[in-house]
Amino acid sequence: MRPSWILACALLSAPAAAQSFTETFDSGSNAGDWEVWWSNYNTIESTGGNPDWYLRLDNTSGSATCHFLRIFMNTWPSAYSGNYRTLGVTSIGLDVNVVQGAYGGVWTMTLGDDAGTPLDDSDDCLLVYTGAQPPPGAPGWTSYDFPIDAQSTTLPNGWTIEGPCASQGNAAWDAAIQSVDYVAFRLDTNPAVFCSFTNWDFGVDNIRIEANDDVGTSYCNPAVANSTGSPGAISGTGSLVAADNDLLLTASDLPDGQFAYFIASQTQGFVANPAGSQGNLCVVGSIARFNAEVGAVVNGEYSTEIDLTDVPLPPAFGYVVMPGDSWSFQCWYRDQNPGATSNFTNGLQILFQ
Repeated sequence: MRPSWILACALLSAPAAAQSFTETFDSGSNAGDWEVWWSNYNTIESTGGNPDWYLRLDNTSGSATCHFLRIFMNTWPSAYSGNYRTLGVTSIGLDVNVVQGAYGGVWTMTLGDDAGTPLDDSDDCLLVYTGAQPPPGAPGWTSYDFPIDAQSTTLPNGWTIEGPCASQGNAAWDAAIQSVDYVAFRLDTNPAVFCSFTNWDFGVDNIRIEANDDVGTSYCNPAVANSTGSPGAISGTGSLVAADNDLLLTASDLPDGQFAYFIASQTQGFVANPAGSQGNLCVVGSIARFNAEVGAVVNGEYSTEIDLTDVPLPPAFGYVVMPGDSWSFQCWYRDQNPGATSNFTNGLQILFQ
Protein backbone atom coordinates (compact mmCIF):
# COMPACT_ATOMS: atom_id res chain seq x y z
CA MET A 1 0.00 0.00 0.00
CA ARG A 2 1.30 3.45 -0.85
CA PRO A 3 1.97 5.44 2.33
CA SER A 4 -0.65 8.03 3.25
CA TRP A 5 1.87 10.84 2.93
CA ILE A 6 1.24 10.98 -0.82
CA LEU A 7 -1.65 13.38 -0.50
CA ALA A 8 -2.36 14.88 -3.89
CA CYS A 9 -3.83 13.26 -6.97
CA ALA A 10 -1.74 12.12 -9.90
CA LEU A 11 -2.45 13.14 -13.45
CA LEU A 12 -4.72 10.72 -15.30
CA SER A 13 -2.60 10.42 -18.43
CA ALA A 14 -0.10 8.04 -20.00
CA PRO A 15 3.35 7.74 -18.38
CA ALA A 16 5.90 10.24 -19.59
CA ALA A 17 9.29 9.10 -20.80
CA ALA A 18 12.10 9.70 -18.36
CA GLN A 19 15.33 11.06 -19.76
CA SER A 20 18.38 12.48 -17.97
CA PHE A 21 16.90 15.46 -16.15
CA THR A 22 17.61 17.62 -13.10
CA GLU A 23 15.07 19.73 -11.23
CA THR A 24 17.07 22.74 -9.99
CA PHE A 25 13.98 24.67 -8.80
CA ASP A 26 15.28 27.66 -10.76
CA SER A 27 12.75 30.50 -10.98
CA GLY A 28 10.31 28.45 -8.93
CA SER A 29 10.13 25.40 -11.23
CA ASN A 30 9.10 22.11 -9.68
CA ALA A 31 8.67 19.21 -12.14
CA GLY A 32 6.70 16.52 -10.37
CA ASP A 33 5.54 18.94 -7.65
CA TRP A 34 8.11 17.80 -5.08
CA GLU A 35 7.35 18.28 -1.41
CA VAL A 36 9.26 17.86 1.84
CA TRP A 37 6.91 16.78 4.59
CA TRP A 38 4.97 19.08 5.41
CA SER A 39 3.87 21.37 2.55
CA ASN A 40 2.69 24.24 4.76
CA TYR A 41 6.34 24.79 5.72
CA ASN A 42 7.69 24.43 2.16
CA THR A 43 9.03 27.31 0.10
CA ILE A 44 11.21 27.58 -3.00
CA GLU A 45 14.07 29.94 -2.15
CA SER A 46 16.08 31.90 -4.74
CA THR A 47 19.37 31.87 -2.81
CA GLY A 48 21.25 29.42 -0.61
CA GLY A 49 20.81 26.36 -2.83
CA ASN A 50 23.43 24.27 -4.64
CA PRO A 51 23.61 26.77 -6.21
CA ASP A 52 20.90 29.46 -6.03
CA TRP A 53 17.30 28.13 -5.99
CA TYR A 54 16.22 25.23 -3.81
CA LEU A 55 13.22 23.62 -2.07
CA ARG A 56 13.18 24.39 1.65
CA LEU A 57 11.38 22.89 4.65
CA ASP A 58 11.49 25.31 7.59
CA ASN A 59 9.27 24.58 10.56
CA THR A 60 11.68 25.94 13.18
CA SER A 61 9.07 28.50 14.23
CA GLY A 62 6.11 26.13 13.89
CA SER A 63 5.01 22.80 15.23
CA ALA A 64 7.53 19.99 15.15
CA THR A 65 7.53 17.17 12.58
CA CYS A 66 9.53 14.00 13.27
CA HIS A 67 13.01 12.58 13.27
CA PHE A 68 12.44 11.36 9.70
CA LEU A 69 11.75 13.30 6.49
CA ARG A 70 9.99 12.29 3.30
CA ILE A 71 10.71 13.93 -0.04
CA PHE A 72 8.09 12.94 -2.55
CA MET A 73 6.26 13.78 -5.77
CA ASN A 74 2.66 14.94 -5.75
CA THR A 75 2.06 14.85 -9.50
CA TRP A 76 2.86 12.28 -12.15
CA PRO A 77 3.69 11.40 -14.86
CA SER A 78 6.68 13.70 -14.87
CA ALA A 79 10.30 13.68 -15.95
CA TYR A 80 10.83 10.89 -13.39
CA SER A 81 8.16 8.54 -14.80
CA GLY A 82 8.32 5.86 -17.47
CA ASN A 83 9.74 2.51 -18.49
CA TYR A 84 13.11 2.59 -16.74
CA ARG A 85 14.44 -0.43 -18.64
CA THR A 86 13.69 0.86 -22.11
CA LEU A 87 14.93 4.31 -21.16
CA GLY A 88 18.17 2.98 -19.69
CA VAL A 89 17.78 4.66 -16.28
CA THR A 90 20.93 4.17 -14.21
CA SER A 91 20.41 6.29 -11.07
CA ILE A 92 18.29 8.85 -9.24
CA GLY A 93 19.83 11.39 -6.90
CA LEU A 94 19.44 14.61 -4.95
CA ASP A 95 21.39 17.15 -2.89
CA VAL A 96 20.38 17.95 0.70
CA ASN A 97 21.41 20.44 3.37
CA VAL A 98 20.52 19.97 7.04
CA VAL A 99 20.74 23.49 8.47
CA GLN A 100 18.87 22.44 11.61
CA GLY A 101 17.45 19.06 12.58
CA ALA A 102 18.57 15.58 13.45
CA TYR A 103 21.85 14.56 11.83
CA GLY A 104 22.79 11.08 10.72
CA GLY A 105 20.31 8.48 9.61
CA VAL A 106 19.38 5.91 6.97
CA TRP A 107 18.31 6.70 3.39
CA THR A 108 15.69 4.80 1.42
CA MET A 109 14.32 5.48 -2.05
CA THR A 110 11.00 4.20 -3.39
CA LEU A 111 9.91 3.70 -7.00
CA GLY A 112 6.14 3.40 -7.23
CA ASP A 113 3.93 1.78 -9.86
CA ASP A 114 0.35 2.96 -9.29
CA ALA A 115 -1.05 0.02 -11.32
CA GLY A 116 -3.00 2.43 -13.51
CA THR A 117 -5.11 3.70 -10.60
CA PRO A 118 -3.50 6.93 -9.34
CA LEU A 119 -6.45 7.67 -7.05
CA ASP A 120 -6.22 4.27 -5.33
CA ASP A 121 -3.04 3.53 -3.39
CA SER A 122 -4.12 0.07 -2.23
CA ASP A 123 -2.78 -1.68 -5.35
CA ASP A 124 0.53 0.19 -5.72
CA CYS A 125 3.67 -1.88 -6.24
CA LEU A 126 6.65 -0.33 -4.41
CA LEU A 127 10.31 -1.01 -5.15
CA VAL A 128 12.33 0.13 -2.14
CA TYR A 129 16.11 0.65 -2.14
CA THR A 130 18.13 0.88 1.07
CA GLY A 131 21.75 1.50 0.26
CA ALA A 132 24.99 2.18 2.05
CA GLN A 133 24.56 5.95 1.86
CA PRO A 134 26.34 8.03 4.50
CA PRO A 135 24.03 10.36 6.43
CA PRO A 136 24.27 14.11 5.82
CA GLY A 137 26.54 16.11 8.08
CA ALA A 138 25.82 19.50 9.60
CA PRO A 139 25.28 21.87 7.83
CA GLY A 140 26.21 22.02 4.15
CA TRP A 141 25.17 20.45 0.85
CA THR A 142 25.66 16.70 0.42
CA SER A 143 24.99 14.81 -2.84
CA TYR A 144 23.40 11.36 -3.04
CA ASP A 145 22.92 9.08 -6.04
CA PHE A 146 20.95 5.84 -5.76
CA PRO A 147 21.95 3.19 -8.36
CA ILE A 148 19.19 1.52 -10.40
CA ASP A 149 19.91 -1.67 -12.33
CA ALA A 150 16.91 -1.31 -14.62
CA GLN A 151 18.25 -3.91 -17.04
CA SER A 152 18.07 -6.66 -14.43
CA THR A 153 15.04 -8.94 -14.71
CA THR A 154 15.51 -10.15 -11.13
CA LEU A 155 15.46 -8.18 -7.88
CA PRO A 156 18.93 -6.61 -7.41
CA ASN A 157 20.80 -6.52 -4.12
CA GLY A 158 19.70 -3.74 -1.80
CA TRP A 159 16.08 -3.74 -3.02
CA THR A 160 12.88 -5.00 -1.42
CA ILE A 161 9.29 -5.09 -2.70
CA GLU A 162 6.29 -3.75 -0.79
CA GLY A 163 2.56 -3.70 -1.51
CA PRO A 164 0.25 -6.40 -2.84
CA CYS A 165 2.84 -7.34 -5.47
CA ALA A 166 5.46 -8.30 -2.86
CA SER A 167 4.67 -12.01 -3.03
CA GLN A 168 5.45 -12.03 -6.77
CA GLY A 169 9.16 -11.48 -6.17
CA ASN A 170 11.21 -11.16 -9.34
CA ALA A 171 8.12 -10.87 -11.51
CA ALA A 172 6.99 -7.83 -9.51
CA TRP A 173 10.37 -6.15 -9.94
CA ASP A 174 10.42 -6.95 -13.66
CA ALA A 175 6.97 -5.44 -14.21
CA ALA A 176 7.27 -2.39 -11.93
CA ILE A 177 10.68 -1.24 -13.20
CA GLN A 178 9.06 -0.97 -16.62
CA SER A 179 6.18 1.12 -15.27
CA VAL A 180 7.49 3.64 -12.72
CA ASP A 181 5.03 6.41 -11.94
CA TYR A 182 6.56 8.24 -8.97
CA VAL A 183 9.69 8.49 -6.84
CA ALA A 184 10.12 9.20 -3.12
CA PHE A 185 13.00 9.47 -0.64
CA ARG A 186 13.06 9.00 3.13
CA LEU A 187 15.79 10.06 5.57
CA ASP A 188 15.21 8.34 8.90
CA THR A 189 17.57 9.59 11.59
CA ASN A 190 16.34 7.13 14.22
CA PRO A 191 14.66 4.07 12.69
CA ALA A 192 14.38 2.40 16.10
CA VAL A 193 12.01 5.08 17.39
CA PHE A 194 8.51 5.61 16.02
CA CYS A 195 8.66 9.41 16.20
CA SER A 196 10.88 11.62 18.33
CA PHE A 197 9.92 15.15 17.37
CA THR A 198 12.41 17.45 15.69
CA ASN A 199 12.26 20.94 14.20
CA TRP A 200 13.83 21.15 10.74
CA ASP A 201 15.46 23.67 8.46
CA PHE A 202 16.18 21.38 5.54
CA GLY A 203 17.06 22.06 1.89
CA VAL A 204 16.66 19.90 -1.24
CA ASP A 205 18.17 20.66 -4.64
CA ASN A 206 19.10 19.02 -7.94
CA ILE A 207 16.68 16.10 -7.84
CA ARG A 208 17.95 14.17 -10.83
CA ILE A 209 17.36 11.12 -12.95
CA GLU A 210 20.20 9.77 -15.06
CA ALA A 211 19.63 7.62 -18.13
CA ASN A 212 21.74 6.26 -20.95
CA ASP A 213 21.14 8.01 -24.23
CA ASP A 214 21.01 4.63 -25.98
CA VAL A 215 17.53 3.65 -27.08
CA GLY A 216 16.01 0.50 -28.52
CA THR A 217 16.56 -3.23 -28.26
CA SER A 218 19.10 -5.05 -30.38
CA TYR A 219 17.95 -8.18 -32.25
CA CYS A 220 19.03 -10.37 -35.17
CA ASN A 221 22.39 -10.86 -33.45
CA PRO A 222 25.13 -11.25 -34.24
CA ALA A 223 25.51 -9.67 -37.66
CA VAL A 224 27.82 -11.36 -40.18
CA ALA A 225 31.45 -10.19 -40.05
CA ASN A 226 32.51 -7.84 -42.83
CA SER A 227 35.85 -7.16 -44.51
CA THR A 228 37.15 -5.44 -41.35
CA GLY A 229 36.83 -8.75 -39.53
CA SER A 230 34.03 -7.50 -37.28
CA PRO A 231 30.23 -7.48 -37.68
CA GLY A 232 28.64 -4.08 -38.26
CA ALA A 233 26.51 -2.85 -35.34
CA ILE A 234 23.63 -0.37 -35.13
CA SER A 235 22.75 1.84 -32.16
CA GLY A 236 20.38 4.71 -31.50
CA THR A 237 20.41 7.75 -29.22
CA GLY A 238 17.82 10.37 -28.39
CA SER A 239 14.35 10.37 -26.94
CA LEU A 240 11.75 7.64 -27.21
CA VAL A 241 9.06 10.33 -27.32
CA ALA A 242 7.93 10.46 -30.94
CA ALA A 243 7.11 14.17 -30.74
CA ASP A 244 10.69 15.01 -29.70
CA ASN A 245 11.88 13.80 -33.15
CA ASP A 246 15.56 13.57 -32.21
CA LEU A 247 16.49 9.98 -33.10
CA LEU A 248 20.10 9.58 -34.25
CA LEU A 249 21.14 6.22 -35.73
CA THR A 250 24.78 5.14 -35.87
CA ALA A 251 26.32 2.12 -37.58
CA SER A 252 29.82 1.19 -36.41
CA ASP A 253 32.60 -1.27 -37.31
CA LEU A 254 32.04 -0.67 -41.04
CA PRO A 255 34.67 -0.50 -43.82
CA ASP A 256 35.77 3.09 -44.44
CA GLY A 257 34.66 5.09 -47.47
CA GLN A 258 31.74 2.83 -48.35
CA PHE A 259 28.20 3.56 -49.55
CA ALA A 260 25.62 3.09 -46.79
CA TYR A 261 22.05 3.81 -45.77
CA PHE A 262 19.55 2.94 -43.05
CA ILE A 263 16.37 0.97 -43.65
CA ALA A 264 13.34 0.46 -41.44
CA SER A 265 9.99 -1.26 -41.27
CA GLN A 266 7.31 -2.02 -38.74
CA THR A 267 7.90 -5.75 -39.18
CA GLN A 268 10.89 -7.82 -38.12
CA GLY A 269 12.01 -10.75 -40.22
CA PHE A 270 15.00 -12.71 -41.38
CA VAL A 271 16.25 -13.19 -44.93
CA ALA A 272 19.70 -14.75 -45.28
CA ASN A 273 22.08 -13.29 -47.86
CA PRO A 274 19.55 -11.32 -49.93
CA ALA A 275 20.62 -10.05 -53.35
CA GLY A 276 24.30 -10.92 -53.11
CA SER A 277 24.74 -9.71 -49.54
CA GLN A 278 26.93 -11.60 -47.14
CA GLY A 279 24.70 -10.46 -44.25
CA ASN A 280 21.08 -10.93 -43.24
CA LEU A 281 18.09 -8.70 -43.86
CA CYS A 282 16.22 -8.33 -40.55
CA VAL A 283 13.37 -5.99 -41.59
CA VAL A 284 10.69 -7.16 -44.00
CA GLY A 285 7.42 -6.02 -45.54
CA SER A 286 7.09 -2.37 -46.53
CA ILE A 287 10.61 -0.97 -46.06
CA ALA A 288 11.65 2.69 -45.77
CA ARG A 289 15.13 3.79 -46.91
CA PHE A 290 16.89 6.82 -45.40
CA ASN A 291 19.62 9.03 -46.86
CA ALA A 292 21.67 6.78 -49.14
CA GLU A 293 25.16 8.31 -49.17
CA VAL A 294 28.30 7.55 -51.17
CA GLY A 295 31.48 7.49 -49.09
CA ALA A 296 29.37 7.79 -45.96
CA VAL A 297 31.49 5.60 -43.68
CA VAL A 298 34.24 7.59 -41.91
CA ASN A 299 36.47 6.06 -39.26
CA GLY A 300 34.28 2.98 -39.30
CA GLU A 301 31.03 4.84 -38.55
CA TYR A 302 28.01 6.16 -40.38
CA SER A 303 25.33 8.27 -38.67
CA THR A 304 22.16 10.03 -39.72
CA GLU A 305 19.26 11.79 -38.03
CA ILE A 306 15.89 10.15 -38.70
CA ASP A 307 12.98 12.49 -39.35
CA LEU A 308 10.07 10.77 -37.63
CA THR A 309 7.61 13.19 -39.23
CA ASP A 310 8.56 12.20 -42.79
CA VAL A 311 9.42 8.52 -43.00
CA PRO A 312 9.85 7.43 -46.66
CA LEU A 313 7.60 4.41 -46.29
CA PRO A 314 6.12 3.18 -49.57
CA PRO A 315 3.68 3.38 -51.17
CA ALA A 316 2.46 6.69 -49.73
CA PHE A 317 5.76 7.98 -48.24
CA GLY A 318 5.73 10.80 -45.67
CA TYR A 319 4.64 8.51 -42.81
CA VAL A 320 4.52 10.18 -39.37
CA VAL A 321 5.68 8.00 -36.46
CA MET A 322 3.07 7.96 -33.69
CA PRO A 323 3.21 7.06 -29.98
CA GLY A 324 2.86 3.30 -29.66
CA ASP A 325 4.52 2.61 -33.03
CA SER A 326 7.23 -0.07 -32.98
CA TRP A 327 9.88 0.31 -35.68
CA SER A 328 12.85 -1.89 -36.57
CA PHE A 329 15.98 -0.31 -38.07
CA GLN A 330 19.02 -1.73 -39.82
CA CYS A 331 21.97 -0.42 -41.83
CA TRP A 332 22.89 -1.73 -45.32
CA TYR A 333 26.40 -0.95 -46.54
CA ARG A 334 28.69 -1.78 -49.45
CA ASP A 335 31.34 -4.34 -48.53
CA GLN A 336 33.60 -6.39 -50.75
CA ASN A 337 33.96 -9.94 -49.54
CA PRO A 338 34.40 -13.15 -51.54
CA GLY A 339 31.10 -13.86 -53.25
CA ALA A 340 29.33 -10.75 -51.87
CA THR A 341 29.20 -7.01 -52.48
CA SER A 342 27.26 -5.79 -49.43
CA ASN A 343 26.40 -6.51 -45.81
CA PHE A 344 23.99 -5.58 -43.01
CA THR A 345 24.29 -4.66 -39.35
CA ASN A 346 22.13 -6.30 -36.72
CA GLY A 347 18.65 -4.88 -36.13
CA LEU A 348 17.41 -2.30 -33.62
CA GLN A 349 13.79 -2.24 -32.42
CA ILE A 350 12.38 0.97 -30.94
CA LEU A 351 8.98 1.42 -29.32
CA PHE A 352 8.04 5.10 -29.44
CA GLN A 353 6.11 6.80 -26.65
